[in-house]
Amino acid sequence: MGAKVTVCLIILCMLCGCSRVVEQPYTYIADGVYACGDTVWENGVARSRAATDTQALQYVTDDRGISLSPGELAYYTGTLYSLSNYRELLLENGYLIESEVRTSDVLDTTLSSGSDRVRLIYQPSGSIRILFENLGGAAHILGGGTAMTKEDVLDFFFKTVEDVIGCVTLPAGDSLIPTFIYSLVITVASAISEFAFHWSFFDFRGALIATVLLLGLAIIERKGVMKYLDCVELLNLALQLLKSGQRDQVPLSKLSEVQTLVMRCMKRSEDLPMVQARCSDLLMGISVTQGNQAVLYLPQSMRDVLVQGVQNCLADVCDAAWDYYSNRDVPITDQTVPLLRIVVGYHFDKRE
Repeated sequence: MGAKVTVCLIILCMLCGCSRVVEQPYTYIADGVYACGDTVWENGVARSRAATDTQALQYVTDDRGISLSPGELAYYTGTLYSLSNYRELLLENGYLIESEVRTSDVLDTTLSSGSDRVRLIYQPSGSIRILFENLGGAAHILGGGTAMTKEDVLDFFFKTVEDVIGCVTLPAGDSLIPTFIYSLVITVASAISEFAFHWSFFDFRGALIATVLLLGLAIIERKGVMKYLDCVELLNLALQLLKSGQRDQVPLSKLSEVQTLVMRCMKRSEDLPMVQARCSDLLMGISVTQGNQAVLYLPQSMRDVLVQGVQNCLADVCDAAWDYYSNRDVPITDQTVPLLRIVVGYHFDKRE
């Protein structure tokens, strides 16, 4: 009897075999959107998977460290591994993630530690951008800093002079050039008196220092006189290319011109963090749109988004221009008058 039972159990096991459940892994598509096989779960609701439901990009670290070489307009040459290693290094040094967007088109992460903030942007084309709110902050130092060009050195010098002399009351606007001339005259007269008669009312060395500081301030002032109006002109041209307020279609090929104008505006507005962020978002939107080569004309929805982005950027520039030109001379020419009218128009529209 026992032998029969044993044989029956063996036959039963052979007939039943062994089985196991194979779990299919979920694929991250976007925030709140996951795919499993041919099914997509979007905020808890199931639907069929479409061709556009592709896996999102993700940060991948390795043991090769950080190798990011700076280029123009906050672009960097490197790999996703290096950017991932840099992000991991920031997290290890106390930085927290403020926001993070992961899709198949972009990785966009903003990290902060106290008042220091840094934004990392990666696109499948290999484009890497790193935006620092403070070039002297720990995020910039941890990333290895950047190689300074001649223009960077001059900008740093003038910025340092501006910060130093900003601690005391100094002339600005209409009185700056006359004050510099008076200081130069006093310096020359004091030097002549010192060497010719061996006495003077003022020490020519102190007067010379004051004259040099005033010269530096005058150069800074002159450098910024046309900066904001240049940005207004560039963004206004971008709106014209996008045919803002018109019903005409915009060829997709025009986006390269809009991209160039936005990049030039970004280069001219390095002291305006909000404008920098808006320009960066515009460049990202343009890049994504240019990737769709199947269409000849810009879709209306995307055109509206770009126009709104340019208008918001222009409004921020006009606010800065209004504050800047309120106590400074502006060259009145046939070219600047239309731009000044735009600044005044945006200012009063904001007040209303």
